[in-house]
Amino acid sequence: AGLTTGLELWNPAANSLVATLPTAERVGEIAFVDDRTLAASAGSSTSVWELVDPVARVRFEFDEQPVGLSFRSDGLLAIALQ
Repeated sequence: AGLTTGLELWNPAANSLVATLPTAERVGEIAFVDDRTLAASAGSSTSVWELVDPVARVRFEFDEQPVGLSFRSDGLLAIALQ
């Protein structure tokens, strides 16, 4: 088995896999918006998923790799670039 890209979201208390979220490149940063939404940067893109339906619903493309993600309480996303 080789290395793959993407995220796995686990419930440690139940020792169960909650969601598998694919990415085209290695994930560099992860941030939760709330109980239902997750953002992850991978390579030169950032994707936002609804965890109940883990298909990338929003994807941002950049010329360089993002180095940080942060959400405000109102849901706005800040993405730090190099």
